Amino acid sequence: MKKTAKEFNRDVFFSTFAQSTMTTDNNMTENKYIAVAYKLCSIEDERLMPIEEATIENPFVFISGFGLTLGEFEKNILPLEKGEKFDFVLQPEQAYGMINEDNIFELDRELFCIDGKFDSKNIYLDAIIPMRDEDGQVYRARVDNISDDKVRLDFNHPLAGKTLNFIGSVVESRIATNEEIEKFINDIDDDGCCGGCGDNGKDCNKNDGRCCKKGGGKGHGCCHGK
Repeated sequence: MKKTAKEFNRDVFFSTFAQSTMTTDNNMTENKYIAVAYKLCSIEDERLMPIEEATIENPFVFISGFGLTLGEFEKNILPLEKGEKFDFVLQPEQAYGMINEDNIFELDRELFCIDGKFDSKNIYLDAIIPMRDEDGQVYRARVDNISDDKVRLDFNHPLAGKTLNFIGSVVESRIATNEEIEKFINDIDDDGCCGGCGDNGKDCNKNDGRCCKKGGGKGHGCCHGK
């Protein structure tokens, strides 16, 4: 999952940014502005199942070194130059882990009733719905099953348990400017995510949007964001 703004301390980042660009051997490490176009598929029974696409016209953009993309995704992309192509596979353990049964809950059907009637307009099989916990944090869940008296919700990441294949090319790769880094931080504060992930730059399972829709092709950060 991506880190939310609540977990990301902007003031601490700016106060330590200069120090954080130095490695232990005194070589400079630099934040790179990277844009990639790709097709993302899951590998199921040796077949490629399309999940989403980031086009050259609307690529996925991120700044490296923030820990807001999957480590293995960034590791594969970071050494590449503008124009280079890539084709790599991430196992579930390198991406979103396996499905955790503890993240699946059954709730009383009556909780989803309005004026005594079940809300079938919004609660249906595979619908993505917002659920708020006791602290007021909003999470996204998939409706996994509906019975006569229960609704089963799955809070696992949409890509949990899947082997992912990224095929694409690097649209841009260069050192990020201070202005781009500051904007990136502001986007984290505003949206709780690094921006450019699915709908309107929201987090995958938190806040007000969900990425990784099949055929989404609009931003796409959740498919390699934490």
